[in-house]
Amino acid sequence: MPCFDYRYYFSASSYRDGTKVFKKDGTTLVNYPDQQLANGRQKNTKTNKYYKKTVRIMKRVENAMVKDGGHREVPSFFVECLVDNCPNAIFRRSTWTETVSGIILHAWQELDGDEPTVEDDRWLEVNEFKYLFHGGQDWARTDGRDFVKAAWNYLGYAS
Repeated sequence: MPCFDYRYYFSASSYRDGTKVFKKDGTTLVNYPDQQLANGRQKNTKTNKYYKKTVRIMKRVENAMVKDGGHREVPSFFVECLVDNCPNAIFRRSTWTETVSGIILHAWQELDGDEPTVEDDRWLEVNEFKYLFHGGQDWARTDGRDFVKAAWNYLGYAS
């Protein structure tokens, strides 16, 4: 897929740099990888280096669930965004079990219901420039709830 530098202009002198991907189906996708990287590093620092480890754990859980037939495949970027939208305090819990179960519970509770109408209550992608859930996205809030419910059950937290 061809990818090009992209600039979103707010005015003649104010813009945001990103990339634009031209997909085979004729649609396009705008990403902000530099901001995603910077924000991920910042969150990792604020969580005593537990954010990136938790993202890796959740991606491994997703891979294992797919392999075992426990859930359909979801994009790793989506998993990263779900984890990113959790409060920093959850990452500082005393065990990995408490951290992962806290991430899952937070996502389950926060993704219940319709997309909020108040902008500050909406979840963002890691880049913090785009809403995680919107009409042009390949996933919806229900996909996030389905994923964390499957992860909860797969990890045996339900018992």
